[in-house]
Amino acid sequence: MKNKTILSLLIIAFTLSACGVGRSLEKKVDLKIDDSNLYTSFDSKIDKYLNNRHGDDYLNAFDEELRKTLGAYNINVIKLGGKEPSLNNTMYIIELKNLKFLETYENESISAESNYEGQTDFNIVSCKVEIDGYLYKRKNGRKEKIKPLYIYVDKSEKLTTNRTVSQVVSGQNKDNSQYTYKELNKDIFISLSKKAARHLSAKTSRILYKEN
Repeated sequence: MKNKTILSLLIIAFTLSACGVGRSLEKKVDLKIDDSNLYTSFDSKIDKYLNNRHGDDYLNAFDEELRKTLGAYNINVIKLGGKEPSLNNTMYIIELKNLKFLETYENESISAESNYEGQTDFNIVSCKVEIDGYLYKRKNGRKEKIKPLYIYVDKSEKLTTNRTVSQVVSGQNKDNSQYTYKELNKDIFISLSKKAARHLSAKTSRILYKEN
């Protein structure tokens, strides 16, 4: 029974971590986002979603969501050029290193008997946003590392024979022989940028919750 309880707690902890759930701090802390050495890369192998927007749109979406969600966890984000706490007071720093946007694809073929609107070959596109950096603590003028930060989020198109809601209602595709091809929203990289920011702020809040 005890082992089951421990296992259940581990599963819950992993689930919370994976879904980007953070911890609200009891006492507000100051944090600075340092992106002075941030390297950004945009890599598309198929040019379907990534180039629907300018790269700055994704960066702005990430930055705005990161600052907003950190604030929701009772973390005071120091504005760019804003006044920092004195060297004797504690301040945390997120140092961002790499922010990557990647669009890839895999070719998938289906049989002629079960084709989708006459189409038999598909490029199934996957979209991914990846961010890494480091969390620091500055106190009494000294800067010390706390933990590395790494987040990635992704989403892919789907080609499946599972029945859609409309097919269930109309009684179609009962033998799962018909394919459904589901594309992504044209602004998927905006959504993923915001999601990566939320996961990063959630992870940061969990670390700072333990620190304080």
